[in-house]
Amino acid sequence: MISIVSEARFQVENQKSEFIAFIAHELKNPLAAIRGFAGLITKNAINTANERVELFSEKITIQSQRILELVNDLLDITKIEIGKFSYTNTFFNMQDLVKEIIMQQHVIVNDRIIELHGSSKKVLYGDRYRIGQVLINLLTNALKYSPETKKVVVRIRENSMEVGVSIRDYGLGISREEQKKIFERYYRTIDSRGNRSEGMGLGLFISQQIIMHHNGRLWVKSREGKGSTFYISLPAKMTK
Repeated sequence: MISIVSEARFQVENQKSEFIAFIAHELKNPLAAIRGFAGLITKNAINTANERVELFSEKITIQSQRILELVNDLLDITKIEIGKFSYTNTFFNMQDLVKEIIMQQHVIVNDRIIELHGSSKKVLYGDRYRIGQVLINLLTNALKYSPETKKVVVRIRENSMEVGVSIRDYGLGISREEQKKIFERYYRTIDSRGNRSEGMGLGLFISQQIIMHHNGRLWVKSREGKGSTFYISLPAKMTK
């Protein structure tokens, strides 16, 4: 009897997860259309020197991008829960990927300073898109939780065993107690909850799952009021 009840519960949870994944996937197409039309409006406003329309269209683009990020997180966590979170491995260079992500963020927040230090020539084997997903999450968090007048510093390092990336902000910081919880599913820090920041507390959990899949490590060092530094370390010899 217990076995039958457990199996029924599993099927219900699985159906629920698949339904959420379906809804999240279906939301992506209209959101992409909204972003596309907003971009056309922005371009037209720039050409006609209509600053008011340009401002409003840019706000539409930013908000639709945030919604898309939430949908992607929801889709990813659902795929993880039902065992359909896929990876496609290729050879790639971490330095090239980091530069690409920083360039993307400069387009979105062109008034912020993102410094890049260090380098790596090593070629890794893994899912370039998923690793980029982690970098985007960490970098957007750093920009979100640090004052707009402050910079964010990205560092690349390598040795014979691993390639590492660190992302440092000079913002709110995270208490020692909360540092133990921030990689948990749906967990949001007290400061982020108080400030009503966007997000469902999934980004760091998903990032942790991606890095663990690649046999790497993801951790944080932080002091309240002094900012945070997130570290990624991946094996230098990620082979087939």
